[in-house]
Amino acid sequence: MSQDKLEKHEFSYTHEDRVATQKDLRILGLELEQKMLEIKIELEQKISDLKSYFEGKINSVTLRLGSLIVACSGILFGLLSYFHK
Repeated sequence: MSQDKLEKHEFSYTHEDRVATQKDLRILGLELEQKMLEIKIELEQKISDLKSYFEGKINSVTLRLGSLIVACSGILFGLLSYFHK
């Protein structure tokens, strides 16, 4: 009879350990999900910052390129007018 009680007692602890381990794994899973969401938010913020940075650079380059085209067109028009006379 004592052997039977001992087996039930060991089974009880094994079951409690398994439940505790499942709870620990669930907690670790939730912590991992939280960390992944934090990293995702940080990454999206960095992408947004880079996007706005490059949009600013593209606008600046476009403005300079437009100015250069207008200046070259003016010079070519002036040269054509000069040599046409």
